[in-house]
Amino acid sequence: MQQYSVDATVVRRHLDNPALSGAEAAELLQHLGLADGMPVFLDDETMMPVEPLCSWGRSMSYAELAEGS
Repeated sequence: MQQYSVDATVVRRHLDNPALSGAEAAELLQHLGLADGMPVFLDDETMMPVEPLCSWGRSMSYAELAEGS
C-alpha cells in the first residue's frame, strides 16, 4: 500500500494531458471536495483506493483537530 497526499498546485503545474489540463484537474479536485493535504491510500498492484482507509483519511482531513493529531 502506498500513501499520497492531495496537492492541487502540483496537479496544476505538472499535469500535461490532451484530454484534461492541470487547471481542469485541480478544479475537479476542488469540486469533489478533496482538500489539499488529504491522505490517499492506494493498492501497490492496482493503484486503486484502499477502503476504509481513504474514507478515514477524508473524514480526518475535515475534522477540526489540532495539528499533529
